[in-house]
Amino acid sequence: MSRPNRPHYRGSGQAARLPWLLIVGAVLLLAAGLALGWLVFGRGQDRPLLEPATPRLTTTPAVAELPSIQLTQTQAAVTTTAPTDTPAETASAPAAPATLAASSAFLPPGLDNLQAQALDLINQSRAEAGLTPVAWDPAAAAVAQAHAEDMLAGPFFSHWNQAGYGPEHRAALMAGMTDAFFENIHMTRRRTSDDQPAPIVDWPQRILDAHLGLMDSPGHRRNIMNPAHTHVGVGIAYRAEIGELRLVQEFVNRYVELDPLPAELPIGAEVAISGRLLNGASDPLVNLAYEPFPQPMSLEQLNETGSYTPAAQFYSAPRTIVDGDRFHSRAIVDFDDQSGLYHLWIFVTVQGEQVMAAAPIIVVR
Repeated sequence: MSRPNRPHYRGSGQAARLPWLLIVGAVLLLAAGLALGWLVFGRGQDRPLLEPATPRLTTTPAVAELPSIQLTQTQAAVTTTAPTDTPAETASAPAAPATLAASSAFLPPGLDNLQAQALDLINQSRAEAGLTPVAWDPAAAAVAQAHAEDMLAGPFFSHWNQAGYGPEHRAALMAGMTDAFFENIHMTRRRTSDDQPAPIVDWPQRILDAHLGLMDSPGHRRNIMNPAHTHVGVGIAYRAEIGELRLVQEFVNRYVELDPLPAELPIGAEVAISGRLLNGASDPLVNLAYEPFPQPMSLEQLNETGSYTPAAQFYSAPRTIVDGDRFHSRAIVDFDDQSGLYHLWIFVTVQGEQVMAAAPIIVVR
C-alpha cells in the first residue's frame, strides 16, 4: 500500500535560516541603543535641556539734596470697637488736665497767613472731588496749635501727648469741646548734608508740600476728603534750633449742639444727655464707652506710636427719644463699678450715612 507524500525539512531549509535572523535583529537593536545613548548622554552634555535664567539686577540711584529733608507722616482714624468681656485694669486717676496754652517760642512767621493757606488747600482738594468746603473753627485750631507746639517742645511726634491724651481727650478735657474730632499730623525735618538744622525760608512751599504729602497717604487723604466733616482747625509750629516743623489738622463733625454736661460724676450716677440736631442731621443714637484713666508716656514711648485708635470700649446704648430737632437720653455711668473716663458717643444720620457727631467725656471717680 502506497503512503502519501509528506514534506521533508532539512538543515538547508527555514530552520537553518532562523539563527541568522536572530543575529541580525540583535545587531540592529544594539546599534539603535548606542545611537540613543549618544543623543541623551553625549550630546546632552553639550547643551542642557533646561538653561538657567540669567539673573537681572535693578538699581535705583540715590538723590542727594542740600539741605536734605525727611518727611514723616502718621494718621489718626477713629474707630468703634466691640466691648470685651474683661475690661482693662483701672489705673489711678491722673492729675487734672492742663488747659490749652500757645507758646510764642514755636510760632512760625506769618502764622495766620499759613493757616489760611492750609485751609485753602484743604478746600481746593475737596472741591476737586465735588465735596462741600469745611469752615475754619478757632477752637479746633487752638487744639491743633497747642499739640503742634507740645510735640516740638518734647520733641516727639505722636497723636498722644506726654499725659497720655489723644485727640478726643485734648479736645474734650483740655478745651471743653464736645464735637467728634479726627486728627492728621505731619512732620518736616530739614537737615544739611553735615546733619545740621537747616532754616525754613520758603514757608508757603513747606505748607503746600505738607498738604500734598498728606494727600498722598491713603489714610490722611480719607480724613481730608471725608464728606461728613464740617469744620477744621490747623496748627503750625516751628523749632529753628532743631530744624523741625509740625503741622496738625483737627477735623470736626458738627451736627449736634449739646446741652451742658457735668465734667465729673461719681460711679453709678445718672446723667441727662440732651441737645439739638443741626445741619440736616436725624436719627440720633447715644452710645456709652469706657476707658481707664490715661497714664503718662515717655518721649521714647511717644515716638514709637503710630496710627491712632481710641482706647475707649463701647458698653451700653441707652434709649434715645427724639422730639422734632431735639433729643434726649438718660444714662448711668457705671462700667463694672470702675472709675475712669466715660465717653458719650453720639451718632446721627446725614444724607443716608451714619456719622459720629459728638464725643464728650465725663470723668467718673
